Amino acid sequence: MISYAAAKKIGTRLHTNATLLDGKLSHDIILAGLDMISFSFD
Repeated sequence: MISYAAAKKIGTRLHTNATLLDGKLSHDIILAGLDMISFSFD
């Protein structure tokens, strides 16, 4: 979805607590064209 939106010049944001975020997924998300990411820590 991120790469599709980026190709259409639609801004993308991701809000996450990063529980399941690892190095490979982070890399893939960046390459997909994510514009902004925010983290929430409890």
